[in-house]
Parts: sequence; structure tokens; C-alpha cells
Amino acid sequence: MSLSLEKNVAWEGSIRRILYKQLFVRPKPLQSSVSLSGKIGLITGANSGLGFEAARQLFQLGLSHLILAVRSQAMGDDAFRKLNEEFPNAVMDVWIMDMADYDSVVAFANRCRNLERLDFAILNAGVQISTFRRSEKTGHEMTLQTNYFSTVLLVLFSPQS
Repeated sequence: MSLSLEKNVAWEGSIRRILYKQLFVRPKPLQSSVSLSGKIGLITGANSGLGFEAARQLFQLGLSHLILAVRSQAMGDDAFRKLNEEFPNAVMDVWIMDMADYDSVVAFANRCRNLERLDFAILNAGVQISTFRRSEKTGHEMTLQTNYFSTVLLVLFSPQS
């Protein structure tokens, strides 16, 4: 840990600092000099939260093609509709992948191999479950399965550059 971070860790993690940052610190605007024109991207967990907002910002930077990787068709179609209203010329595909099922992850990775290329992936899919729950397909605890095991499997089976 850096010396400056080490001496400020108590302040940075305090409730006062968090509230201060939420109320008074504004994020820097997107760099207008960055262009993602001609690029193909992928976001897992793209239907809500950080994944959805990342998709919005990528389209603001001129991304040419985005694959929205989601768990259910209905959630994907809803995200597609919202993004399409804001970015009507954007090229998007909704692909289904269940991170609780290894077969689904491998099939998704194999589908990615059929792309002409994949410039970047934002592996954002995750769950936060407060009670112990196992995946019916793998037998692993769901949070560990989704947030770690399947994400690593996706990376290992995805096309290499």
C-alpha cells in the first residue's frame, strides 16, 4: 500500500468522506478526444447498474457495436429498448448467458469466437446474495459461482487476441 493511501485510509473509508464525495465531488466529464468508433465491445451484466451505465458511456464515446450479455431475454430486451431510445443509431446485440451454469458460459465464449473481433470486454456480471444459496447446476455457492468462478471460466474460454 502506498504511504499516502496508508495514512489516509481511515479518512477515505469514513462515513463523513463518503457523504462528502457523494454531495460535493463531481465526476470529471468524459474525454471528448476518445473515440470508440469501429470498436466492438461486450459487457456482462449490462441490463442494470454499473453495466448499463457503462454501456451508455461507451455509446457516448461513439462505440460502433456492443454485445449486452444478460441472464434473461426480458431484462436484455428492456435494456436494449432504453439504450436504443437514447442512442437510436447504436448497434447492439442481446446475448443470453447464465453465470450459474458452466455450459451457458462456455457456449457464450464459443459464440464470441465467431465475432470478427472483440476489442474489449467489461466483465461486470455479479450478484450479492445475503443468504447461502447453491447453484443447482454446479453445486457451488451462488455468489462465488457468479462473481468469480464463471467470470474466470469466461476469460479462459474467450478468444485470445
